[in-house]
Amino acid sequence: MVSEASFVDVMRIDGTCGNSWHFGGINFADEHLVRRSIKQQSASTNANISAKTWTRYFLIMHMLSYSLTSTFIGTEIAIYLQQLSIVTRITRTFVSITDLALSVLLFLLTALAIYAIVKYKGAKASVADPQRVMEQQRRRLISLVIYSGLPNLLNIPSIITAFFAIAQQFDAKISIMTTVDDIAEELDIYVHSFRTIVLSVCTLVAFAPYRTAMMRIFRRGANSTVKSMKMVIYNGSNQRQPTTMKPPSISIVQPAQLERR
Repeated sequence: MVSEASFVDVMRIDGTCGNSWHFGGINFADEHLVRRSIKQQSASTNANISAKTWTRYFLIMHMLSYSLTSTFIGTEIAIYLQQLSIVTRITRTFVSITDLALSVLLFLLTALAIYAIVKYKGAKASVADPQRVMEQQRRRLISLVIYSGLPNLLNIPSIITAFFAIAQQFDAKISIMTTVDDIAEELDIYVHSFRTIVLSVCTLVAFAPYRTAMMRIFRRGANSTVKSMKMVIYNGSNQRQPTTMKPPSISIVQPAQLERR
């Protein structure tokens, strides 16, 4: 029979695997789509990505993410096969290595984008690459850094948890492992709760089309508020009375007056 502690450990591994594959895969899919769009649009200012291309990459990356998420079902199967410890160890190690690799890869790509922004700032334009195109590429990279910067910071607890999980499976002895691992796991729970909100805000702030649409919404709201205030003032006690213009008076000189003169 499986003990209660082992069952709790199974549920913990299930949550770790599910969150790691789902959020890690989805984030990597989003980053891949954004970077591919920037790469293709940088090659030509008139380059457009068709709907079929977007749909194909979106479906492939998300299907891969969800298929990898389903691997944590193996821990439930291990309960019935009485091989819980072996399956749990393999699953936790495999998921931790993959989660750590994806997070480090995203950090490296973001660091490369920041390096390119700093290095090519104010660079002289060439015949094949005019200044306007270079400036557009820098703006796209800046948008990418804004979009991926905060999510990368939110991945830090997951990186710490994955690192200690790998070290634990190889019987590595680290003095602060238990304390730091517990804190990182608590933070990781809150990160997963707010990840969707953070990604939505970063998308609205980073990319110009979304940012422009958001500003238009706020401007329309402000304009409607000002118009309503003007209507209240006009219909209230401060209403100004309409002024009527009097026609100019014209004096007609009679013929008798002319004779007297």
